[in-house]
Amino acid sequence: MQKVVKFGGSSLADSNQFKKVKNIIEQDPTRRIVVVSALGKRNKEDHKITDLLYLTGAHLKYGVNASSVFEIVKSRYLEVKNDLGLSVDLENEFEIDSAGTEGYNEVCHAGIHRGTKEILNRKGIPFEEHYSRKIRKKDYEYYDYIIAMDEENI
Repeated sequence: MQKVVKFGGSSLADSNQFKKVKNIIEQDPTRRIVVVSALGKRNKEDHKITDLLYLTGAHLKYGVNASSVFEIVKSRYLEVKNDLGLSVDLENEFEIDSAGTEGYNEVCHAGIHRGTKEILNRKGIPFEEHYSRKIRKKDYEYYDYIIAMDEENI
C-alpha cells in the first residue's frame, strides 16, 4: 500500500519545519508520495508565499514590476535550501520579468500606479519604480512559463 501525504503552509514555514516533515515521512515507509505546497508564515509579521504569489500576479496584471515581491519569495526558498545544506542549484531557477500586451508605460512613462504604491507601503512590501514593456516574440523562446493573468491577454 502507498500513502500520499501533503504538507504546506506552516508545516513548511522554515528549515526546522522541513526537518519535522522529513521525520514524519521516514516514520512510515508506506508514505511514498509527498505533495508539498508553498511555504507558510514563520511569524505574525511574515507573509505567506501564496499571498506573495497572488501579489506578484496582481503586479503583472497592472504592468507593475514584481521583482521586489518575487525576491522575497526567492529568498525564502533559498534560505530553506541553505539552512538544510542542500546542493540543488535553485538560484538559477528563479527569474521574473514583467510585460504586457499593450506596453502602456513605454509610451507615457507613468510608472507604478499611486494606489498600488500606497498598498505596498501599507503592507511593508518593498518595490522598485518600474515602467512596463510590451511582450516580445523572443520572450516566448526564452522563458519556460509565460503566465497571463486574465483570458483577454492569453
